[in-house]
Amino acid sequence: LGEARGVTATRRSEPRGVGMAGMPEQTVVVQLANALPTPVNVEVAERPPVPLAWDIVRSSHPFDKRDQRLFFKLQIEPRSEVELNYTVRTTEPEP
Repeated sequence: LGEARGVTATRRSEPRGVGMAGMPEQTVVVQLANALPTPVNVEVAERPPVPLAWDIVRSSHPFDKRDQRLFFKLQIEPRSEVELNYTVRTTEPEP
């Protein structure tokens, strides 16, 4: 996340758990706020917090996956907040 006056972000990772497929999963939440009187377009680039192979099993917003990173494009309305969240599942690395 980069800096922009009037636009802030906080990020937290929920505790890891085991998903329905029996594989480890973790949810990441990014809270974005726009204090400006105009809408802003924001691109959030995320590297999921897992060192192994992974898949996204749930996401609150559409994303592109490139080079083991996730890219979300969001518009935040004036003086409002948006919560972005996604759940990543650790998978077995391909041989």
